[in-house]
Amino acid sequence: MKAVVGLFNMSGTRAAQDALLASGFQPNQIREMNRVEDLPVYVEGEPEKTASWGWLAGTVVGALVGAALGWLVMSMYSAQYLALTLLISAAAGGAIGGYLLSIYAVRADETLDMDVREALGEEKSVLVVESDGTGANRAAGIMKRHGSEHVAVYLIPKREPERV
Repeated sequence: MKAVVGLFNMSGTRAAQDALLASGFQPNQIREMNRVEDLPVYVEGEPEKTASWGWLAGTVVGALVGAALGWLVMSMYSAQYLALTLLISAAAGGAIGGYLLSIYAVRADETLDMDVREALGEEKSVLVVESDGTGANRAAGIMKRHGSEHVAVYLIPKREPERV
């Protein structure tokens, strides 16, 4: 399941809701929210998960770049310390790359969500439509046509069954 989130002026929300209902969406699939506290958790993103993926990718890329640069520099001088230079430059490159990409990944993940959260208190409302893949694309198009300032599609995390 996916959730399509659209940011509207208070006056434009009703027209978008009517258009969504007219195009076949059920009333239980559409929710209007006016307060930040009402927003679903998945709209907040997962900064920890994003940071860890950024760190992993940055470490791998940084280590490869660091090792390549170390090899280039040492191949011009002496091959005696090539293995040690490769290890040190790969470790330094991995540490720097992991740090920078984890920070970038978190920042890139939460920028749009922060704008929606800040704008919500300024006579704005959020419309959330829950649907499958094709319905999500259709809902996003309808929201854009009816004046949504921002449209984003989020995956709704699967809920684990409760254990007794």
